[in-house]
Amino acid sequence: MSPKITVIMPSLNVEPYIQECLESVLAQTLGELQILCIDAASTDGTYEILKEYEKRDTRIQVCVSEKRSYGAQVNMGIRMAEAEYIGIVETDDFIDERMYESLYREAEQNHLDFIKGDYQNTYSREDGSYRFSTVPMFCEREESKWYNRVLNPKEYPVLHRRGLNIWRGIYRKSFLLGNNIWLNETPGAAFQDTGFHHQVLLYATRIMYIDSPFYKYRLDRPESSFRNPNTLQYDYDEYRSLLQGEAVGGRASQEELRFIYARMADEFLTHYEKGVRTLAYGEESLKRVDEFASWFQEQIASGIEGQIIEMEDFTEAGWFKLMLAVKSLRSYRDHIYVEDCIKEQKEKFFCRKLGTDPIIIFGSGVYGRKAEELLNKNGVGVTGFCDNNPKKWNTFKDGLLIKAPEECVRLWPEGKYVIAVKEGREQIRSQLLDMGIREGNTIDYGEDI
Repeated sequence: MSPKITVIMPSLNVEPYIQECLESVLAQTLGELQILCIDAASTDGTYEILKEYEKRDTRIQVCVSEKRSYGAQVNMGIRMAEAEYIGIVETDDFIDERMYESLYREAEQNHLDFIKGDYQNTYSREDGSYRFSTVPMFCEREESKWYNRVLNPKEYPVLHRRGLNIWRGIYRKSFLLGNNIWLNETPGAAFQDTGFHHQVLLYATRIMYIDSPFYKYRLDRPESSFRNPNTLQYDYDEYRSLLQGEAVGGRASQEELRFIYARMADEFLTHYEKGVRTLAYGEESLKRVDEFASWFQEQIASGIEGQIIEMEDFTEAGWFKLMLAVKSLRSYRDHIYVEDCIKEQKEKFFCRKLGTDPIIIFGSGVYGRKAEELLNKNGVGVTGFCDNNPKKWNTFKDGLLIKAPEECVRLWPEGKYVIAVKEGREQIRSQLLDMGIREGNTIDYGEDI
């Protein structure tokens, strides 16, 4: 039986997670899989666990990469792949059992170059259960219409600025090989899917995003790349290679360049700030970060001068930060520090206002997720969610049942209601007041944070 999907699983010292990850792949409702476990010489028992699984299931093949490089491991898997489609699962994560059957069905029916789903940030609880928080590909109302449709990326260049993650989907092998699309083989395992993301969008003609969060991305692993202070260096490696490559030079339109550069600017601001915060603003330790930041300064300044990067693609605050960073890294660092001090004080004040009453988040979308994460971070438990959308009633969000507003008010008439939506906050406040909730018990997450 020929495999329909080759699942590439790069690993390095993930012993606490590898069994759960591998079991989730083996449990797929699509059984026709080739599972390539590409280990980078783990020393914590990961390799031995993989070899034991290899003995039990003929679909599994364990190989060792000579390079400790995520990109090299994935590339090795692409070369070895026997199936028509390729998927990647990072071995400290896990996936829903329906993931590959669902993606494969859509890819085959619609002759896609690639297809991606949404994903869920995943946090471990003390009792061994998980708390999930869905991260949608499209949040804006207009963009949400792009779900579950065949798209040509040339007609939607803004996709270059959306979800980079390589592991949320599957890719047609012949599409990758035919266009010579590979990952960079730089050392380490962080952000090496950045260049890959832009390349597949530049070459693909038929793609799809579906609004199902199959992939479970673990955020509480101490070694996760998002905690690494060196992420700006990884972004430097990716964007330097991408901008010098033939994919951008030979295929990118002016509009595609606009969003590639905008995404690069986003990444620069995000990862420079992360490096500054992780290194606690230390002047000596930041010298290395500033070396890579200088390259981004030059590229962004050139992009602004060449009218590739435009102010309209950023918020007012984002454009201010970008201009400050291009002019002076020291001034930018001072700005970040002041911002952090103000934010910390606002968060503490916001949480103190809530007290210990039942706390209900009104809104179960992106803003609701952010509100819940803030409260959890400050040790404030959430009692429940409510939403005006009947389709969401009696469904679960992060282990809590989403209820109709009337039901929440009946259960918690003295609760504090955190209004966490992008639009219509005043209407929701009026709705709660009309239902008998005291004005002091309605808290606007958007205004107060």
